[in-house]
Amino acid sequence: MQHRHYVETVDRTLRDICDCEKPFRGITIVLGGNFRQILPVITKGVREQIMNASLRHSVLWKDLHVLSLDLNMRLNHANLGNVFFAKFLTEVETDPQEIIKIQSTIHKCQDLKELLSAVYPQLDVANISTPSFLTERTILCARNDDVNAINIAALNIFPRNTYTYLAADKMAEDDEIDPSITNRYPNEFLNSLDPFGLLAFKVELKVGCPIMLLRNIAPKDGLCNGTRLMVSRCNTHIIEARILTGEKFGNLAFIPRISLTPSSTEMPFRMTRRQFPVGLAYALTINKSQGQSVKFVGVDLRTPVFSHGQLYVALSRCTSFNRISILLLNDEPDSTTNIVYPEVLL
Repeated sequence: MQHRHYVETVDRTLRDICDCEKPFRGITIVLGGNFRQILPVITKGVREQIMNASLRHSVLWKDLHVLSLDLNMRLNHANLGNVFFAKFLTEVETDPQEIIKIQSTIHKCQDLKELLSAVYPQLDVANISTPSFLTERTILCARNDDVNAINIAALNIFPRNTYTYLAADKMAEDDEIDPSITNRYPNEFLNSLDPFGLLAFKVELKVGCPIMLLRNIAPKDGLCNGTRLMVSRCNTHIIEARILTGEKFGNLAFIPRISLTPSSTEMPFRMTRRQFPVGLAYALTINKSQGQSVKFVGVDLRTPVFSHGQLYVALSRCTSFNRISILLLNDEPDSTTNIVYPEVLL
């Protein structure tokens, strides 16, 4: 997903420091990735802009030697069903057809309630929420709105007290102009805004629910953007949670509120929001799930995928074909949209 400019910047830096015109100053550089997966994200970008941001269109590409890995290591190939599923994934990742038929052996759900039950069975039992239970399950969606809706639905089923945390919003420029000035816009208006890069105004949690960190807090302690945790205590000024992923698995973490000012230029003013940098993690976006292997996966495709490689990434997160559950549109119960840019494939 990295923009080619990142790699080119490293190359130019090494050439300048060492006064050498060889690529990367002659140092052997290993780049890992798969062009069948999601390409660099360009905000409101069209196909040509996304392709131009890919490493395939870099001036360095001609100097790279490509080594291909062809065996799907997530799947157990001793299972005949997984062998056919691996072939199906190959079709998904390379077939430029806009509509693709979902393999008949994959479990298809009728509604959201069935999807939740398939991925999170007995969610209405309080003591079912354990670290092992949460780490091996996830539901994937193409858009953030769908992720939020599923997270709220799952939280409502989970039987414990709800803790609600509201953010504190203010105009970022007010202190610079005159500290005595209050917000020039009503608080209700600021609270209703949800620009890119800003935390949610309202966060609802329950003890035992999974959450994900949305900002880097303490990387050395395993508290990075994308880290999954399980809430163990909800206090007024701090959230106590147990880390579920990475080398710090099982460690206890204390998450404070932080203040953020988004760099978005969509608004004619700058605002600051103070809130806990966490979100519910029963469901994730497909983009956020890249690189993960999960035992039980649900995929909500009622809103079809919209970029290259998303469908392949969603279906390939699971370690076995018989543990995938898919929710499709009612008028298309056996097929879904697939987007592939053949020009980027090796």
